[in-house]
Amino acid sequence: MAHRSVQLYLYADLPKIGWRYCRAAVGANDKPKPHVLIRTDGTEEHHPEADYYLGYRSDGHKVWENIGSSLPGVIRALEKKRAGLAYIAAGGIIPGSENRMPERRTNLSTAIDEWLEIIKEKFSGDSYGAKKLVLDEFLQSYGSKAKPKYIEDIQRVDALRFINTYLKEQGNGDRTRWNKFLHLRQFLSEYDHNVFKKGDAPKYGRRDPEAYSDEQVAAFFSKCNKEQFALFSILYFCGLRLGEVQTLRWRDINLKERFIHIDERPEYAWKPKKWHVRDIPFPPELAADLLKMKEHAKHELVFHTRSGKPIYQMLEMCKRIAARAGMLREEAWLHKWRATYCVELLRQGVDLPSIQAAMGHKDLETTARYCAPLKKMALRERLDKVNSFNLKRNGLVPANGTATVG
Repeated sequence: MAHRSVQLYLYADLPKIGWRYCRAAVGANDKPKPHVLIRTDGTEEHHPEADYYLGYRSDGHKVWENIGSSLPGVIRALEKKRAGLAYIAAGGIIPGSENRMPERRTNLSTAIDEWLEIIKEKFSGDSYGAKKLVLDEFLQSYGSKAKPKYIEDIQRVDALRFINTYLKEQGNGDRTRWNKFLHLRQFLSEYDHNVFKKGDAPKYGRRDPEAYSDEQVAAFFSKCNKEQFALFSILYFCGLRLGEVQTLRWRDINLKERFIHIDERPEYAWKPKKWHVRDIPFPPELAADLLKMKEHAKHELVFHTRSGKPIYQMLEMCKRIAARAGMLREEAWLHKWRATYCVELLRQGVDLPSIQAAMGHKDLETTARYCAPLKKMALRERLDKVNSFNLKRNGLVPANGTATVG
């Protein structure tokens, strides 16, 4: 009868009552009916959103052990627990159990707060915001289902449902889901509860960096007002990241030696990764424009709102200007200016290690990826000179059978 000391429950949201542990209904073969519980009045209800729990007493305390929602796994967990308790009741000792410390359970809400506090100290405000968003979305993905109280209650099926179903329903692309997968896995690994396995990361096609064409650059700047002209000149001439230009202060700019210093800006809760601290040179033309701006500056930020706060709508500004310049809105984004800066340096023969230092890349491999737009344009120019395609299409095969180059 020892097996009766452990029972199977469903934790479900009962109408007009709320979340409750209810005994799981069993069929004639003594197997659980899939997601069917027994209410206190004896009636049975189907709750497909409910998780199964084992209920038993240990050292005089009631224990609720989450065993997921997959029925085969639930049955195995129930049989294993009953067999273990029956063995102990018969006088057996499970190896190691006599000295085993009680299972440590980590409160999920507390863990999230602690982890985000660590992230805030170690990384930039952008990183903190991105990771907080992922954890908020993960909890939202449970919907009407009970949210886990402890990290140890997070099931693999719930984490995969968040990555592969919920985020897709919210309109997240494959690359975005991949990033959010990494954030969630990092959090779970911090508390030794990584439920993901090899191959769980979403697959995405890694696109090469894209740069604006010379014609697009000219058209874009022709539609900028004075302030926009200066802002996007900084992005174009220096290859700054969004956070670097949003929090750019006048004291970060050395107009005499023509360098922009990138380092921590604590008053805006922004900091670069350690290998991104650097000095970026800029040309005399930009120095002259910035000097005129500084003469009329009223705030410490170079680019700011009327109240002196950082501008958080730069992407939308970029897309509006691009549309006025005859470009498609989806063709315009801020990081594309960074790629254009890198391509221009490559065109002018600047060596990769120097570009790596200016871009703030951790390794040369990352910098080398920005060669792709330049190689693509060079290939196009070479192919434009090859006329064999057109000749053969029109039945004019060259006598020697080889391509002719004009």
